[in-house]
Amino acid sequence: MLGLEVPLQSNAFFAVLNQAFPRHRPDPRISTRILSGLARARAIESSCLALSWQKMNMCAPNSYHYGAVIDACAKTGMWKMALQLFNDMLQNELQPNPITCSAAISACEKGSGWEAGLQLFGSMVPSTVELDAITCSAAISACEKGGRWEKALQLFSGMVHCKMESDTICFNATISSCEKRGEWEMALQLLRAMAQSKVQSNMITRGAAISACEKSGEWKRALQLFSEMPQNIIESSTIVFNAAISACGQAGRWENAVELFSMMARNVVETDTITFSAAVSACEKGGEWDTAVHLLSAMQQCKVEANTISFTATIGACEKAGEWEKALHLFNVMSSSVVQCNTITCNAVISAFEKGNEWAKALQLFGVMQESKVESTTMSLSAAISACEKAGEWKKALHLF
Repeated sequence: MLGLEVPLQSNAFFAVLNQAFPRHRPDPRISTRILSGLARARAIESSCLALSWQKMNMCAPNSYHYGAVIDACAKTGMWKMALQLFNDMLQNELQPNPITCSAAISACEKGSGWEAGLQLFGSMVPSTVELDAITCSAAISACEKGGRWEKALQLFSGMVHCKMESDTICFNATISSCEKRGEWEMALQLLRAMAQSKVQSNMITRGAAISACEKSGEWKRALQLFSEMPQNIIESSTIVFNAAISACGQAGRWENAVELFSMMARNVVETDTITFSAAVSACEKGGEWDTAVHLLSAMQQCKVEANTISFTATIGACEKAGEWEKALHLFNVMSSSVVQCNTITCNAVISAFEKGNEWAKALQLFGVMQESKVESTTMSLSAAISACEKAGEWKKALHLF
């Protein structure tokens, strides 16, 4: 029925159902209870087998039966299965209701099938299925996942035009769509509309609005939003702090970034890799190499995993300060770990060698980049040549061309 591979235990499962309904046609209400229980347990395979068993025993599944299983698929990210079930409904001439449609769209949105979710929503518009706020919110979330901020705004405007009540989830998805494209003005406009509609904002709302400002270089607005936030959200939101620290880093305001980082510790807000990376990057832009190194060391103490960004930013800070030995030490630590070096990392180390007149080490690393297929750039080549030139090694410099 659904193109599923029937497992070996399916016969045993069918036998259990046969015992539950031995001599008469199955009651759809009992079937609903069984399917709902399986769906709540997220037993997708068993749920699909139960649907197949109903069909074989002359008790065709109805929209509620399919809806329960599709909803379970949405909660487990099985968007392809959700679409199979939805299409099976249509083939059996069952009319999907808004709840079923919303569940199918949500399954696509939570998986990697946002395009399929939008296509499904588009097919609903000319049909007899009544659109509601839940369905539209699911479609807006699909737009957010796919970076379709203009489509998200169009759907949101349509909800307003049809006088549908927008909730926190709907606003959050629309603001997040704007955030991904750096549309900070629209994000703030939606935030104001949210307050005017007396819809409760949360850490996701504020974090997305602050991040939209950060991506557009509007760090002052980002900090203003942060300062206007209710204390209960500030005290519990890693997401919001991360966005605010990143905004400070983009503006080169390392002091503000470090102060926000310290505030997290005072308020016992959990820090993660993004928090540390944002703070370290802010210090790198401000030339504060010692603070960057201290933060990188603190990551180990806090058992937070360092990543390419945190290592590269710290190495970059050391390079700018001429601390080539510290940059080399960090590079060696990075190379001996599972953290991947990239072009920016290698460029920073080569530049550090160049500033420290370590031409041989600069050439060695440049060669390693080529051997390991890390892409070298004009910056890599220029730094290596400059290192040779400073040491009077003009033949080595010519050899690089």
